[in-house]
Amino acid sequence: MKLRPETVLAQKQLATYCLNAAQQSVPDTRVERLPVYRRLVFNQVINTLKRTYPLTAAIFSEEIFKEMAEEFFSRHECHSPFLWRMPEDFYKYAVYARWHEKYSSPALLDLLLLEWLEIDVFMMPDFAIPKLKPQGGLAEDILVLNPHHRLNHFQYPVFSRSLDDATKTPGNYFLVTYRHMETLKVRFMSLPPIYALAIESLNKQPQTWKMAVSTASTLLRQDIPQHGLEFIEHALSCGLFAGFAASPR
Repeated sequence: MKLRPETVLAQKQLATYCLNAAQQSVPDTRVERLPVYRRLVFNQVINTLKRTYPLTAAIFSEEIFKEMAEEFFSRHECHSPFLWRMPEDFYKYAVYARWHEKYSSPALLDLLLLEWLEIDVFMMPDFAIPKLKPQGGLAEDILVLNPHHRLNHFQYPVFSRSLDDATKTPGNYFLVTYRHMETLKVRFMSLPPIYALAIESLNKQPQTWKMAVSTASTLLRQDIPQHGLEFIEHALSCGLFAGFAASPR
């Protein structure tokens, strides 16, 4: 049933009030009851953010984390109707508002990204993978990457050190976050630049590992590491790579 225009307007006014009570009044309502609605909505928001960003919520005081949530909630217009995606907007707003400067925490944005990635990768849709064969060769067979992953660059190693320690060692760090195809658990793997670039190459075009790492070596003007076989064996056993593509018949 289509709602009456005045009903739609009243709903929008109440929603705007819940976002920012200081900017909107709601006609024909009991003023003393309005804060109850805003408190209920905001409690849902901050509880969702705390579940998504437990490390950030634990590192910063409850007062500061609530301040972050209040600022985000009142100033940012979320782009998805799904509650689980709201924390992504929280991270994007933190980047826009330059919270790493406001809160004197250079590695804050990297930490927020790390925590969001776990949710983002876990909730990725299922992607089909090509038919695999039991064994393959790095030089002659196409290596199939687990499609449920994200490859990201970090300025600080927040995935392996505390926030304070990570702040002391800025640099270029690469992390692949992936969902194991059998257990569905989200895992993280730190990568040297040459392997990160090789994986990016695999993402763009099906190819052998030898081709991908050779391309990365050329672009970086860096020798191919001697421990490449050990890395592939580890990545295969951990589920970052699905296996080797079967030859078409």
